Amino acid sequence: MDEHFQQEILPLKRTWNLWFDSPHLHKNYKNYLDASSWKKSLNHVYDINSIQTFWQTYNNIMSPSEMWYKSAYYLFAEGCYPSDMSHFDRPLISFIIPEDLDQDNSWLYIILSVIGEHIPYNHDVYGISFIKHKKYGELILWVDIYDKTNIEIIIQHCIEMLKKKDILIFINYFALSPYNKPSKLTSTFRRS
Repeated sequence: MDEHFQQEILPLKRTWNLWFDSPHLHKNYKNYLDASSWKKSLNHVYDINSIQTFWQTYNNIMSPSEMWYKSAYYLFAEGCYPSDMSHFDRPLISFIIPEDLDQDNSWLYIILSVIGEHIPYNHDVYGISFIKHKKYGELILWVDIYDKTNIEIIIQHCIEMLKKKDILIFINYFALSPYNKPSKLTSTFRRS
């Protein structure tokens, strides 16, 4: 390759693993909600460790608006896995984004903020997921923060970054799979 066209690799501070899951790709669709089936159904897509690998990956996957119902993306810091049971006692910040809003850019802006470490308390955010539902998308931040004030700072940052109205936000604990409702809801916010 010509030296002129060689790019300097721009590394991220952490490596991120992208996972994809869709019940439509499985023969045993009716038993899909079984926890062991869900773990087996997660497909590792790519390891993202630089700006270049992020864009190479992002530009070659389905956007959230193109995803099938109940499909999900999971972007987790290296060493963390969506199916790891230790996540289920940590807070999740869920942004409910109606389908008439721009789910694709919402997903992109949150990812860039997290992997670029522009989100407050970025070292405590270890995962981002997007789950496609019938009439909305659910964008989830997986955090290792238990202080409500710090969680609210992250929420405010995300709302300002998304510049969208009518996003319903939940802070919850426990999520057995992306298709189960949270068993404990601690706070709900609505941006007006």
